[in-house]
Amino acid sequence: MPKNILRTGRLSKDMSPIVEKFLTSVKDDIKISFYDVLGTQVHNIMLIEEGIVDPQDGSIILAELQKIKEEILAGTIEYDLTYEDIHPLIEDRVINMVGIEIGGKLHSGRSRNDQVVLDIKLKIRDDLIVIAKKLIYLGETLMDLARKNSIVICPLYTHLQRAQIGTFSHYFLAYIEELNRHLSRIWDCLIRVNSNPLGAGAVGGTSIPINRQRTTDLLGFDSIQLNSLDAVSSRDYTLELISIYAIIATFISRIAEDLVIWSSAEFKYITFDDAYSSVSSALPQKKNSDTAELLRAKSSEIIGKAFGVFTMQKSLYSGYNRDFQQIKPQLWDSQEILSENLDILIGILSSMEIHPEIMEQATKEGNLIALDIAEYLVLNNGISFRMAHGIMGEIVQHNPQDLTNSEIIASVAKDKFDLDLAVPQVELEKYNDPVYCLASRKSLGNPSPDQQEYMIELFNRELEDFSRKFKEKAEFFQLCFKKVNDLINDFTKNLP
Repeated sequence: MPKNILRTGRLSKDMSPIVEKFLTSVKDDIKISFYDVLGTQVHNIMLIEEGIVDPQDGSIILAELQKIKEEILAGTIEYDLTYEDIHPLIEDRVINMVGIEIGGKLHSGRSRNDQVVLDIKLKIRDDLIVIAKKLIYLGETLMDLARKNSIVICPLYTHLQRAQIGTFSHYFLAYIEELNRHLSRIWDCLIRVNSNPLGAGAVGGTSIPINRQRTTDLLGFDSIQLNSLDAVSSRDYTLELISIYAIIATFISRIAEDLVIWSSAEFKYITFDDAYSSVSSALPQKKNSDTAELLRAKSSEIIGKAFGVFTMQKSLYSGYNRDFQQIKPQLWDSQEILSENLDILIGILSSMEIHPEIMEQATKEGNLIALDIAEYLVLNNGISFRMAHGIMGEIVQHNPQDLTNSEIIASVAKDKFDLDLAVPQVELEKYNDPVYCLASRKSLGNPSPDQQEYMIELFNRELEDFSRKFKEKAEFFQLCFKKVNDLINDFTKNLP
């Protein structure tokens, strides 16, 4: 039997070696080889059940495919890189083992065009669940930090300038609230990805009476991607997927930037564990936050790959185009980078040392109580916020050490706005206590103790809900694959 039986019909000669190297995607297809065999098995189970392929012949095909799948799982399969892609490689392997009379039936009612979309979608499903699980683990790590630091006083910043008194847990809760949105995006993407393209054929379906609902059920899809042209030519789900990867990468990069700043000698809010630090080749005293810095750089790689995936698709004619081949490595690389970034970030956060005393000291500098006192003047003296803002701003400019001095406040109010303010000194002095400042905050979602407790409970409940949903979906997919294996065993049990 000639190698690559696919080329023996329309073409009269073998492919040029330079063209073989240019066209092949086998290296990238290794990551979907398991799914390619699985999808082929399910397609052939359906062909047998529909009476399209003789049960005996179909069972022989299933048995050979099972051997290939086991080799893939064991890592012992040899990939011939002279093939264009994984699909004819596996088909040829079966044909060479059982002959073209039987093996040549496995591709009936199918095309590489719907086959590759199926493979990609099956892998994306698993990749999304992997990323979701790591995000959930990150969320649990952040939640633990939020609980432990709910009374740790620290500055909150705008423009990298100290702005208001807050708690360190407020940062972690901010990360968790965003993280839950990322999990929501992943869940929504998973639902849209989980529609079955198999049966669309090359572009216009098939006259062979296949059963698309059966392959949908066997593979755990929620629905059928109905229109055959849409099924083989749309890749919007890859745009959505890599956009999500880029958004999460940006999220990780921003946390990494916080960690780099907080660990600097100028801040000293945290110290990286030695296991997540590097050293200078020349400066003996240096301990560098290289892991966090590389999180920023590697996140940029994902953003770049997302740009590449968008530009590959922006001008493609409807139908299958070979350009689609180049999308796969961008997706696989991005998933691997993101997965590693999440592991590193979790390691940094779970091992770093926090310095509460330095953070609290920073809140006593920089006039962070100016807004609290301005709002006190609004609430207790009936003046407009803009007037209170002007009074406190002038005191910060000329007498920053006297923010809680009632005589100074009264003097500035009179000179600036001709206001007669009587502010009890004892009330103002309460604002020298950062805990009092926090307790006075009334808005929903602020860093006061009661709101920290509320957000911890709410965000943790959301995180647990996502954890449950992704766990159930992963278990459902595994159950589907087990049913497929059980069917294969039933079909092949009587073979010699």
